[in-house]
Amino acid sequence: MASEHAFLRERLAIVEQWLATPERQQFTHEGKGRVRQLASLPIREDLTRKREARLLRKLLSRTREGQVLRTLIAWKSQLSVFLSDHRQRYKEMQDAYFI
Repeated sequence: MASEHAFLRERLAIVEQWLATPERQQFTHEGKGRVRQLASLPIREDLTRKREARLLRKLLSRTREGQVLRTLIAWKSQLSVFLSDHRQRYKEMQDAYFI
């Protein structure tokens, strides 16, 4: 069985390398076979990578080998309960905002 923590460390190294490279560039498809080079990553993608790095660090520090998947499943379950409660609490306000 492959080491979960080894996988997490490898992935974290990749994500941290992306974050540490300020001149990283990406390409976007413009349609009809055209490609345009972006000057920098979209802010949303950069935030996603920062969140992934934070999650990987948290998993490495708080889980034992063999418990990573169980921890992720438990966190997902707890988050879904939290979001469900939040939606019920603020449903009227959210519905009024989106209408």
